[in-house]
Amino acid sequence: LEGKLAAAQEKLAINEQLRGANEAKDEAMRLAERHRSTLAMTSHDLRQPLASLKLALQDAGNLPSDAEDKLKSGIEYLDSVLGDVLLQTNPNSETQDNFSEDDYAASLETVPLQIILDNLHRMFSAEASEKSLVFQVGQTNLVVDARVVSLIRVLSNLVANAIKYTDTGSVSVNAEREGSFVTVTIADTGPGMNAETLIRIMAPYQRDNDTTTGEGVGLSIVASKARAQRWTFEAISTP
Repeated sequence: LEGKLAAAQEKLAINEQLRGANEAKDEAMRLAERHRSTLAMTSHDLRQPLASLKLALQDAGNLPSDAEDKLKSGIEYLDSVLGDVLLQTNPNSETQDNFSEDDYAASLETVPLQIILDNLHRMFSAEASEKSLVFQVGQTNLVVDARVVSLIRVLSNLVANAIKYTDTGSVSVNAEREGSFVTVTIADTGPGMNAETLIRIMAPYQRDNDTTTGEGVGLSIVASKARAQRWTFEAISTP
């Protein structure tokens, strides 16, 4: 009888643990769905003012050409990112960041890399100038097969981080061929960080302890996008 009682008590404890785990799972799923819906609605709402900005830009005929190029690049980038977010937050969509073999291949575009690098220069040159940083973007004739929106998001996040956390010196973007692959390197003269911090800030909402700005999501976006696109992402830094 004592053995049966102990077994019954153990079974009851396991059932309680399972019930708690199921409740936690259900709550996590509710939170995830709420966040997905909020993100989808926010992205949807932002696309209309972006469309209005596009039309306003077309009517603004007296803008300097460089200013017009910067505005166009920024608006097109935001529009492409929001479109990407809307697609991925659709629960009926099979197109996610983790593509199947067929979807991944179908999503690739052949694009001259210089177009992407020039776009980066237009997007961030003013911000670098405000901090008196030298912002250099190299010239290349390399052509890549990539999902363009993901490539722009990855490089934009890295350049934005480099400029944000560099107070003096320079930020540079360069590309070179390595066999059948291309390596794009973003380098800066910022304060740097140790190996432990570098690993920690790859997680979402993590920042350098000495930093009070930023949301701490840029590098996690880069890492997840790189994995999804089968790119190799490597970060090297020293204090």
